[in-house]
Amino acid sequence: MHTGADGSAVTAGPVTDADDADDLADTAALLRGASVGHADAASAMTGAVAGTVTELALDEDGGRILWEGDVVDASGVTHSVRVDAASGEVVDRSVED
Repeated sequence: MHTGADGSAVTAGPVTDADDADDLADTAALLRGASVGHADAASAMTGAVAGTVTELALDEDGGRILWEGDVVDASGVTHSVRVDAASGEVVDRSVED
């Protein structure tokens, strides 16, 4: 995913870092199950933590599909933020050590 210079807007979609066909298939299945796209997930993250999204990935946890990302705030602190891929709700956020 690419953001604008100030980090407030997504300018291009995510790129895959999948290593093999199984990874690609898993990612495709998660994307089919996600009602919320990457741009809306990134917007929800920066709504919860003002800053720049530096990482964004789709994952599954306990049967729930989540967008997981890192947001770096103006002080340089990295926050981990999780967004429900069905509702767009921020379900967890924490400061990384």
